Amino acid sequence: MGVTGFGGRACMWRGGGGAARGRRCVVGLVAVAAAVMAVPGGVAMATPAGVVTEFATPTPSADPVGITAGPDGSLWFTEAGADRIGRITTSGVVTEFAAALSANSFPRSITVGPDGDLWFVENVGDRIGRITPSGVVTEFSTPGTPAQGLAEIAAGPDGNLWFTDGASNIVGQITPSGTVTEFPTSAPTEGITTGPDGNLWFAEPTGDRIARITPAGSLTEFTRGITAGARPYGITAGPDGNLWFTELDGNRVGRITPAGAATEFASGISANSDPSAITAGPDGNLWFTEATDDRVGQITTAGVVSEFALSAGAGPLGITAGPDGTLWFTEGSLSQIGRITTDTSPLVQVAPSSAAFGSETVGQRSATRTVVVSNSGQGVLNLSGVAITGADAGEFALAAGTTCTAGSVVAVGGSCDLVLRFAPGSTGAKSAAVELVDDAVDSPQQIPLSGTGTASAPSVATGSATAPGAAPDGTAMTLAGLVDPNGAVTSYYFDYGTTGAYGLSSAPQDAGSGTSGVAVTADLAGLTAATTYHYRLVATNAMGTSDGTDELFTTPASPPSPPPTRTTTPTTPTTPTTPTTPDPAPPTDPVTAPAAPIGSSVPPVVSIAAPGALWVTVQPVALNATRSVRIAFAAGSASTAVSFQCRLDGGPWVGCRSPYTLVGVHSGDHRVSIRGVNAAGVVGTAIRTTRFQVNVYPPGLAVRNPARIPVGADGSVRVRILCSPREGAGRGACAGSVTLRPARGSGRTRSLVLARGAFHARAGKIADVRLKLTADARRLLRIKPGRPLRIAVQLSAKDEAGNHDTLIADRTLW
Repeated sequence: MGVTGFGGRACMWRGGGGAARGRRCVVGLVAVAAAVMAVPGGVAMATPAGVVTEFATPTPSADPVGITAGPDGSLWFTEAGADRIGRITTSGVVTEFAAALSANSFPRSITVGPDGDLWFVENVGDRIGRITPSGVVTEFSTPGTPAQGLAEIAAGPDGNLWFTDGASNIVGQITPSGTVTEFPTSAPTEGITTGPDGNLWFAEPTGDRIARITPAGSLTEFTRGITAGARPYGITAGPDGNLWFTELDGNRVGRITPAGAATEFASGISANSDPSAITAGPDGNLWFTEATDDRVGQITTAGVVSEFALSAGAGPLGITAGPDGTLWFTEGSLSQIGRITTDTSPLVQVAPSSAAFGSETVGQRSATRTVVVSNSGQGVLNLSGVAITGADAGEFALAAGTTCTAGSVVAVGGSCDLVLRFAPGSTGAKSAAVELVDDAVDSPQQIPLSGTGTASAPSVATGSATAPGAAPDGTAMTLAGLVDPNGAVTSYYFDYGTTGAYGLSSAPQDAGSGTSGVAVTADLAGLTAATTYHYRLVATNAMGTSDGTDELFTTPASPPSPPPTRTTTPTTPTTPTTPTTPDPAPPTDPVTAPAAPIGSSVPPVVSIAAPGALWVTVQPVALNATRSVRIAFAAGSASTAVSFQCRLDGGPWVGCRSPYTLVGVHSGDHRVSIRGVNAAGVVGTAIRTTRFQVNVYPPGLAVRNPARIPVGADGSVRVRILCSPREGAGRGACAGSVTLRPARGSGRTRSLVLARGAFHARAGKIADVRLKLTADARRLLRIKPGRPLRIAVQLSAKDEAGNHDTLIADRTLW
């Protein structure tokens, strides 16, 4: 037996080898996690080129060694001094799993297996362990007499796990079911990784060799280019297609090609630093720990080295790239987990990258579109300016619900919303952009906006018919109505006739090209007295023709002819005649004139009262999914109203009759008001108003999850769905289903359902939906352990007006 130092503890080596089937020992479910510790932010310190943050483990003498990025978005590590497996979230919350590991097992290296579980080696006892993300531990014994030696473990290209033994001349393979096979080598083995050539590569420290073994067990060992006595130790696949390794006693980092040619780099690495573990970083460089010099090193593929100082006595050992784009490492001597961030600048991401509103009627407001601005960098994002710019900036606006404003601060991993709408003032294609000014390196960012203003067929409402006072013979009539040109040059006329086929039309007149209601009239002449006529208002523009509802009027009867004048011979009066009293003046309306003095022959002026109460007999539908609205009304029993006037919102009053139908009403909140008019033309002060909403737009939806959606330990994911804050004028809701499928381009797997559920959210609110992954989803995640699974989040929703919409958003499961 031999003894070697590792992480401040003695590790026994043993001899032996050979191939055999492993003995399987099932320990069972961890009853409880031994401890949970939240360390908000940890302890941070600045280095010349980055920020190091250190998090203490709950157990003071944990001696963490190996570390890897887990399938749940957390980091998993071994605690050699406490016989535990630990988990730390990217926010620094630590959980320890203790009860299922054998005592004095000294767990060392850890990796993600092809089954989605975590696999680790136990240096003392020669066991290999497996722990699920929920904490279920299983231990497998390797062949031979239990001793001290298992060193490193890695997922192989063949769907199995491969391990090394620092005390024996072997490299081993274990299947996910626990079958162990061992292959002999020329020397004890250490670090191991899958190479770019589909083989396993590992280090032989005492032989100063880097070795390669195929999944079938064919071994090749390389020494060319490696200094004698260097003791190669950790190894990883680099981003350049080569293998990179550390040299414990040479204070160097080496590179070896798949053909076996090695190159060593020493410049910039501190003396007596013991380079140990090594990993490929998210920045395209290699990162390694310096166990006796309390540093983390970075080396580019060209061989340029930078070092980052840690706390004194840290003793860094294992290192891995985290899911948050940083490097995570263990500090065995201080029982801490460290994180190093070299890029401390914010990074702006927007989803979607533009907002296209399509066509919208001139003068109307579109449904809102939400753009999510995320900070995926490593520093807080400070927004100093948010503005809409461009030639057609006035056609677009930020709407209620916008949280990205000047002065906003977006935390790392946080986001804010730009809620946008399009309200064209004229026809044609419109374009603008939201400009974000901030402290990110690519500031200012431009988010393109586009839309097209279109005219639509005019909106019309047929009004009332009144007989002009200048034509008491029943041959004339004045017709009224309401026309909204909807942004296009519009003309109007009235169809009329004694049947529903009409047959006659008034002369066309101009209604303009505005975007609000215009009161229109037409005078008819040559009608037949005492006859009932049909009539309707018709308006037309380049986008189409709209017909108002069919209404009726009856012309009054012609007055009788005056009697013939008789000529008589005047007689001479015998007595004086009394002077004739003149006709009284027309009544004053609505002011009551003072009565004549007593004894006067002039009668008093009579007051004409305004019409009284009105009643709505048929209410419009409170929430309409069409642009046609109908209302019916009547005068109260005590009212003197003989005709009515109506208006939409704050528009003009027009003559109307019950039932009153408005055609082409646009989306939004509206009100119809009615008042009476009596026979003398006095307008009533009693106004009956009824309110309704038109919503013809599909519900606005957005997936509020960041690009990566973590998978929980119980196999569930949370999908956050935003219902537009303008849905139902801010009072509506979105409801429907959410389905997760493999992303576009996933071939035959696209039809698989990975998870499915239902959601309901009020306007402006987020539905937080927890979905349980199917067996198919868990299988796909196991196929690519430690790698994200691209998915499509499919939403199918309906709002309270009955409008439907679908949305597909790309995300990844991690």
